[in-house]
Amino acid sequence: MTKINLLQHFSIYCRDLEPMHKFYTAVLGMAELPRPEFPFPGHWLDAGEGHHIHLSKVHEGHTTHSISENEEGYTDHHFGLLTDDLDGMKERLRSNGIPFHDEPYGYRQIFFRDPENNLIEVASAEMFGM
Repeated sequence: MTKINLLQHFSIYCRDLEPMHKFYTAVLGMAELPRPEFPFPGHWLDAGEGHHIHLSKVHEGHTTHSISENEEGYTDHHFGLLTDDLDGMKERLRSNGIPFHDEPYGYRQIFFRDPENNLIEVASAEMFGM
């Protein structure tokens, strides 16, 4: 039976590519990966263990508003990342002026938004026995 083996990448379309690139590389610490010569600007980033985040610039008029209209904190569609140093990640966010919801469920996890309002969860790897 055919099955999916791995979530290989998550693609995020961006109105303003460079602030998003800076956020994912400088704030979250993701490394740049080689990217094919597509007819639109973008970046491929290493999210660990063969997983990627693909940032792509959308053309004018492609989107008119954020997919995410929910400003009520952390109850929204999102993607989750793991870290071995959640306290270090909190400090990186604080030092970059990025607000986050700190362990809202009592678990070692935080929720915050990127420059285009996408919700991100970063959890401690210890939550999953890693």
